[in-house]
Amino acid sequence: MNAEVQISVPQAVEAEQSALGLCLARPQMVTEFAAMLTADMFFDPLHADIYQAIIDRYQAGEPYTPEYIMRDMRGDPRWADIPVGIKYIQHLRREFMVMDPKWAPEAAPLAGLIIEAAAKRSLGIVLDETSADLTGTPGITAQEAVDRLLSAGPGTMEGFAMARRREKSPRESFIEYLYAKDEPFVSTGLSSLDAVIGGFRRGNSIIVGGRPSMGKSLLAFHAYMAARRGEPTVVYSYEMSVEELTGRIVSLMLARDGKNVPFTAIMGKRADLREIEDVKRALGHLEGLPLILVDAAGMTIEAIRADILRQKMRLALKRQRLALAVVDYLQLVAPTVGVKERIQQIGHISRGLKNAAKHADIPIITLSQLSRANEQRQDKVPQLSDLRESGDIEQDADTVMFIHREAYYIEREMKKAEGAERLALESRLAAQIHEADVLVAKNRHGPVRPVTVGVDLPTNRFYDIERSGADGL
Repeated sequence: MNAEVQISVPQAVEAEQSALGLCLARPQMVTEFAAMLTADMFFDPLHADIYQAIIDRYQAGEPYTPEYIMRDMRGDPRWADIPVGIKYIQHLRREFMVMDPKWAPEAAPLAGLIIEAAAKRSLGIVLDETSADLTGTPGITAQEAVDRLLSAGPGTMEGFAMARRREKSPRESFIEYLYAKDEPFVSTGLSSLDAVIGGFRRGNSIIVGGRPSMGKSLLAFHAYMAARRGEPTVVYSYEMSVEELTGRIVSLMLARDGKNVPFTAIMGKRADLREIEDVKRALGHLEGLPLILVDAAGMTIEAIRADILRQKMRLALKRQRLALAVVDYLQLVAPTVGVKERIQQIGHISRGLKNAAKHADIPIITLSQLSRANEQRQDKVPQLSDLRESGDIEQDADTVMFIHREAYYIEREMKKAEGAERLALESRLAAQIHEADVLVAKNRHGPVRPVTVGVDLPTNRFYDIERSGADGL
């Protein structure tokens, strides 16, 4: 037969048009699509660029009307000589502007169609390349060809799995959970805390609250401990620069090796620092850990959620699984456009953290500021009602923990005390200077009680007291 065989390329152009129309007409849908789709999954290059322009503008908090999208497109040299009519973009939006919301399609099925087509195209390319290798490279073994197929495009396929996850039956989901090879928990790095909360559970939002100087570096400790175990971790830092966060982790790493080099000494850039070679070696070791530090200034919760999915897919291409995300801290997450009231903003961010954890199937630990209410109480112990600015934080979180150091308040009292009172306070301080209470105030999966751990704040070191610090680091 000499008839030419027409082979159609897998595509879902109509689903792409619907996804773009929904994003343009209903801003709340952008978050859903951003968590599942990347521009390179679109078949039509024009659709891919429109989608990327929407995502870029949405994450930057800028308007993304057809007029603004057109302006961005005209500034792109790829479209400079090609007439991209604004009427087309307006048409994409208009169809869903006039549609009754109850008839509008959901994001997940549309994303599933786009991702499935992209996965098929990706798989087709790999099959073609593997076939070419088998015929053109006599030395390649069958096992090498199979390995190439198995490692191809996991990021795209994972996106497809996420889009279809909602379709599983309860039995199917639980059977898959029971027989999954990987652990559903990430250890806290402290066995005494693990015994109470069972580690950080995948899909959970964990809030760590604390007043200033209470030990927020516990977050850096958790991140380092996970990365040290080979579990990829991403940290979104709003308060500290990447350099400051790195300095804290290096100080912690050196403390693990028995070298007491305070964070302040490392960040002081002292040329005469005796341990400078130790610092350099620690930096070299840190470079090899699966720890991703992100300067998150200006990022909205939508941007964090999208970046977590991007990091997860990037790691999947290396056949690795993102284990943990850390956000420092909730009240500094940039507000989303259209959410004006502060209480609503905090609630929106809190719900976004829970949704991001559930969607990415990882635990997300987030620091949250506390109000001054605890300082008005005699015992100074924080409570759930002290979570600042919104009750939604408590409601959305799966676990809430507070860091409380009695030594901090003793030191404040000593500044005003004299004589016998001061001596008594000095004795109390000596007994508690290296202790911190992690108060588990909410725990969906276990008991609610305090856990006392050892702490050395200058080196950001936490440890299990009953084991003399050996297992804490």
